[in-house]
Amino acid sequence: MEKIEDVLWINKDKPITIWGLAFKPDTDDIRESPAIYIVRKLDETGANLRLYDPKAMNNFKLSFPEEVNIKYFKNKYESLKDSDALLIVTD
Repeated sequence: MEKIEDVLWINKDKPITIWGLAFKPDTDDIRESPAIYIVRKLDETGANLRLYDPKAMNNFKLSFPEEVNIKYFKNKYESLKDSDALLIVTD
């Protein structure tokens, strides 16, 4: 979170893309995923989150439903449009 704030200063209303929501690559397992903490913290600051993970999105939506500040994308490149930052949360 410190690295993100060092670069963006203020996260409110900033579009931030996150690739990788699962705990393990190529699975839908989100238990203990670092993305949970990151999404929770960025959502609290008011960032506009653009999330992508081809396998784990459906499980992640159970904890973080799509809403005004959280959007899910089926195409990773579409999720990047107009983003101020890309966080790659994978191995």
